[in-house]
Amino acid sequence: MVGLNFLGTLKNKGSETWDSATIEIELFDAEGGYVAEAENLILDEIKPGSEHHFTVTFHGYNEKIEYADYKIKVRADSFYLPSITKSEQDNR
Repeated sequence: MVGLNFLGTLKNKGSETWDSATIEIELFDAEGGYVAEAENLILDEIKPGSEHHFTVTFHGYNEKIEYADYKIKVRADSFYLPSITKSEQDNR
């Protein structure tokens, strides 16, 4: 089996403590077509100003996953935070 891992750091820049967070990553091909998605649930409390390192793993693939772009979505408690794409990340 071949897998793909995304490693990152989630920082709570707000004023509220999050009881949990879900990191969801969607992969897209060069034409913008959907390729795959995976997510990771963080059950730790994330206080304002704190950071949490995470890994999102794409499991169960028999060959390398080819993708051109991705979108990262974060759901903290019951609300979504602004998503970010690969091109936005590259320009930071």
